[in-house]
Amino acid sequence: MGWVGTLSYSQKKIIKLLDLELTQSQIAKRLNLSRQYVCKFVRKLLEKGLIEQSEKTPTAYNCMYNLIPQLKRQIEAHTKEVQFSACRVHNVRLKYPVTVSGDIALDKKKTGYLLSWEMRGGTRHKFCIEGTAGRPDITIDVHPNSLVAYPDAGQTVYAESIEASKALIISAIREAVSEFIEQQNRFGTEIEVHNPSVAGKLISKIHYGFNFRTGGIADEQTTIEGFWNDNSPTKNGEKGYSEFETENKAAATALDSAVIAISEAYRILGRNPFHVIYDELMEIKQELFNRKDGGIS
Repeated sequence: MGWVGTLSYSQKKIIKLLDLELTQSQIAKRLNLSRQYVCKFVRKLLEKGLIEQSEKTPTAYNCMYNLIPQLKRQIEAHTKEVQFSACRVHNVRLKYPVTVSGDIALDKKKTGYLLSWEMRGGTRHKFCIEGTAGRPDITIDVHPNSLVAYPDAGQTVYAESIEASKALIISAIREAVSEFIEQQNRFGTEIEVHNPSVAGKLISKIHYGFNFRTGGIADEQTTIEGFWNDNSPTKNGEKGYSEFETENKAAATALDSAVIAISEAYRILGRNPFHVIYDELMEIKQELFNRKDGGIS
């Protein structure tokens, strides 16, 4: 399987993202590649018997795949430079003070309109701007005097670092807001963003999450200081999984580095590094016991 070393950087990234259980469409969007290119490369991997369709596949048209062990080992050995953060950056909300002249256009096909609801002070509207070029889908809530924009719930933006993921999300939000304003303008509705000093201001505390298997204990509480346990993955059908979260970026960065280091140790050792350490400790304990039992103190 020496051909793995000859793959392009983009092809290595495709395999990495397949291993992270992204579909072809998600990979194409994330890497800013055409879906046709991704699908063609995936077919090549299938023909070589290097990947298998996952049982988690959402649709026959847009599949998820599992890497066979040989490919997994090879791609890890040849892609040290292709690394993705294990952290899911979310709860990123930006607010834009605006003045709206005219009625908000609610054309579902052309504006991404989803729904409206009544609240004190006026009607609110919700829109979804589909992400492109590796960017997440963005939800925009239209309030009487402001826009609040944020990524759709549950999306994971894979990037090389926590900071890169955060920057990608914020950039996607800003582009989506600009696109939304342009869409409304084409329908004759003028939206003016004012107070540049506060426009696009972060109004939420960013959460940094790590999705781990908890052995089926859905309500298990983490003992990592500064982190809490979010059971939403289990509630959404991912049985036995839980997300450890924190608002502390420094703590998240430290944990992210540790997870990446453990993954690398796993690759080198060929098994869970904690199991290796445990086995070695047991051997030392047994050796000490044998010495004591044999009269050696």
